[in-house]
Parts: sequence; structure tokens; C-alpha cells
Amino acid sequence: MALINTKANAEIPADWMEIIESARCKPSPFKVIPVDNSITRDWIAFFEKSYLRKCPFPSRPIRELEIRKSHPRMIFHRDTFNGPWCSTVVTPAQRKTIRGPPLQPGEFVHPSRAYDGPLTLSKEKHKDLMALKKFCRPEAKEFFEALKQPD
Repeated sequence: MALINTKANAEIPADWMEIIESARCKPSPFKVIPVDNSITRDWIAFFEKSYLRKCPFPSRPIRELEIRKSHPRMIFHRDTFNGPWCSTVVTPAQRKTIRGPPLQPGEFVHPSRAYDGPLTLSKEKHKDLMALKKFCRPEAKEFFEALKQPD
């Protein structure tokens, strides 16, 4: 965070992506991946259904997760972007009963999506954004007007 220009003007997520990508050039620029509901997974429900019942490693400091074909029972994780990888077993051994169809070698059951479609704002937050959008540039006004309105 020390590399981020705190005086930069950012109104929408695309602005933040540009600011973060341009914050560092050496040893390599940051790579920002847009997050949508296709990659946001419900890990709590996943672990509740498995034999583990809860996440076997502290998830708060995790910066990267990796699932390797060579080790289908494990999740590799690390809490820094260039530190060592740790591994944790997250599926039962083949000799135990697995719920659902048996996995083929190298397969991993992905958790279900955490949500479908855009998230809904609270009425108060939506009202505040609609009042404040008049201070934003036209692209930001369009972004805020397109947000899902609360029921």
C-alpha cells in the first residue's frame, strides 16, 4: 500500500485498477485481475460439506491460492505474493467415501459461486451514492446509476 498514490483521483473500480497497476514497475508491475462472481467462491459452504467442517488454514492472510493437478487433494496457499507456498489437505483420501461422483485423477471439486449476479446495496448506501454522484465525472455517474437498486 505504500506504493499507491494516495492523491490519485479514483471514482470507479477501473480507476483503482489503473492506479494499482501503475504503482510499481520494478521488479515487475502489479497485475490486477478483475473479480466477478465467476471466480468468487463460497469456501465456507465448501468446507462445511467436506469432512473438515471448517477451513483448515487461516484464510485472512492468504494472498494466493493454487490448486495443482499433481496434488488433487491439496490447496497450496501463501500469505505473501513472493513467499513460500504452504500446502493443506482439503479432501479425504481415496479410500474414504466421497460425496457425489468419484473424482478422476487430477480433478478437484470447486466450491459453488459465492453469489449470482450483482450484489444489492442497502437503501441508505444507494440513496447516498445517488446524492453524491453529482460531484463525479460522467463515466462515474453512469457507473453509479447502473448499480442494482435495493428492493
